[in-house]
This record gives sequence, structure tokens and C-alpha cells, in this order.
Amino acid sequence: MMEDRKGFVNTLEAVLASTIFLIFIINVLPAFTTSFPEGDNTVKKIGHVLETSDRSGGLRALVMDRDVSAIKEDLEEYITDDISVGISYIDEYEGEYSGGDESYEFDVNLSRVRKVSLVLWVEQDNGLIVEVNGVPVGDVSTGLNEIDVTQQVQNGVNTLSFQDSGELEYLLESYNYVLSDPLPDQEVRGVGYPVSGDDNGINVSEVSVFIW
Repeated sequence: MMEDRKGFVNTLEAVLASTIFLIFIINVLPAFTTSFPEGDNTVKKIGHVLETSDRSGGLRALVMDRDVSAIKEDLEEYITDDISVGISYIDEYEGEYSGGDESYEFDVNLSRVRKVSLVLWVEQDNGLIVEVNGVPVGDVSTGLNEIDVTQQVQNGVNTLSFQDSGELEYLLESYNYVLSDPLPDQEVRGVGYPVSGDDNGINVSEVSVFIW
């Protein structure tokens, strides 16, 4: 049964990860379009630079370091327009619980976080209580539970706790972003480039380049 839940959660991770760029643009951009004028080869230039860096391993290292300024510097040699580089990414915490009083810590940077989602696959619920920073997350039932706990997290170290009795697997997804420069209050064009990896609990990231 645990293997079935593992497969289910892995599939769920992929679905959740695919939304990071959408969450990023909805929450960050004043106006956004992926449309570029006919004959504009800006997208091709961006893709070439990022792909070359990705193949060498350099881009992945910069993404893991959240170094948007260095990525921007690599691109500015080829792009004449004003640009800003963003990295949207997921910090992931997962584990299992099988009864008693247990707690787990996770970090949140409120200046970067856009959403914190707690996904529970509950096998048994015998009076189970789930809390984030001492506040109950709400009703939890057997099967799949996806709960937005963004309003319950604080800057720095947070605590996810379980009490009483039950059996479950949990997946905590923190959706984040960092931007090299503020975006202007006007329509911008954007290009996304996925960078995947499992270092430091990171499931997937996306480099976004915004042009105006």
C-alpha cells in the first residue's frame, strides 16, 4: 500500500510542479504576454544562451544558488531590450506519520513565497490532528487532502505537527520566486525555461526572462 501512495505522490508532485510558472506570473507581473513581433529572434537568443549554460551545468548551479543577477549578465550581451530574470521554484518537504505526537520543521522566506500547499494522503484517521505552527489546518479525511496553509506560515522556521492517531504520507510544497529587477508598470514579454533537479529538496525550477 505504501508503494501505491509513493507512486501517487510522485505523480502529484509532477502536476503541482507544472504550475509554478503560472503562479509566478499571476502574482508578480502587472501585465504579461508571450507574444513577440514577427521576425523578432529574441526568444531564439534567450533559448540558445540558457541551453548552452544548461548543458555545461552552469545554469543549474546558478538556479540552485538563486543567482538571477549572474543569469541576467549572461543574457545582456545578446539582448538589447531591458530585461529582468526570475527564478520560480518549489521547496519540497515530504515524509510519513504513523501515530503519536510528532513534528517536522520547514523553512519559509516570506519575501519570496507565493503559496505553501500541504498535501496529505491519509490511510487511517483515528482522531488525527494536523497543525502548522500550532494552528489546526482544518478538517482532514481519509484519502487525498490538499490544503493551502500560506496564511499560517511565518518567516523562518515553521513546524508541521501531527497528534493522536493515524497513518499518512505528507508532501509540503512551498512555491517561491526571486527576481533580478523590479518589473515596470507596463506590459512585458516573457519566456520560460525549465531547470529540474533534486538538490536541497528542490523538485523543479523555472528560469523566466522578461523583456520590455
